[in-house]
Amino acid sequence: NWPGRSPNWPPKELFNSEIRISAAHNADGLQTELMSIKEPTILLIGVTQKANLEEALADVTSEVWHMPTFRHIIVTEPTTGRNPAVDAEELADLIFSNRLDKPIIERDPPKALEIAEIMSKQADCSISVMGSVYLVGDLLRFAVERSGGNLWEHLRVH
Repeated sequence: NWPGRSPNWPPKELFNSEIRISAAHNADGLQTELMSIKEPTILLIGVTQKANLEEALADVTSEVWHMPTFRHIIVTEPTTGRNPAVDAEELADLIFSNRLDKPIIERDPPKALEIAEIMSKQADCSISVMGSVYLVGDLLRFAVERSGGNLWEHLRVH
């Protein structure tokens, strides 16, 4: 069970809402994940820079982002890894170019998750997290620390 790469992850006890976390960050991965969502959800997204960012988001920035399935979209900035994080404003501009609603921008991933958890409770829907593997790591670290758990226990292969 790899965090962000396995369908039976994350452990439900770590989060305050039903949540699905995916390290989808390229065009194929994002489109596959987004199209698999059938129930209303709060989408939390953050990616790192890539040479073809607009191309990677092209298919999904057209029709997929506009589906009513996505009650709200929260844009954040993952920890910088091999590449720096895409600025949340820049990512929001790409995603929201044709949406009527406004983006919710929270640069700090743990705070973005807390906002998503509150919104999901209010809207009675799940949370879908997508983006960089660094975003997955940021949220896992935060959720484990918040629960008083041991991060290494959650990362160990069982």
